[in-house]
Amino acid sequence: MALPDAHRFTDPAFEHGMLVGTGRVTVGDATTAGSGELVCQLLGAGRLGLAASAEGNARVLLLGGEPLAERIVMW
Repeated sequence: MALPDAHRFTDPAFEHGMLVGTGRVTVGDATTAGSGELVCQLLGAGRLGLAASAEGNARVLLLGGEPLAERIVMW
C-alpha cells in the first residue's frame, strides 16, 4: 500500500509485520521505522495504526492475519 503524507491506516487486532519500502512511518504512537526496516505488532495490541511521516510519502508492505493455531519451531 502507498501512504500519502500524514495518512493513517487501521486494521482489527491480529499479528502484523510491516516492511517499510520507502519513506518513514510511525507505528502506533511511538515506534518509527525507515526504508528496509520491519516492525512487528503482536496479537492483543487492539488496532494497528500507521502514519506516514510529514516529510513525504511512504510505501509499506503489510503482512499478517490471525495467529496460527500451532506453535512453530525454527532452527
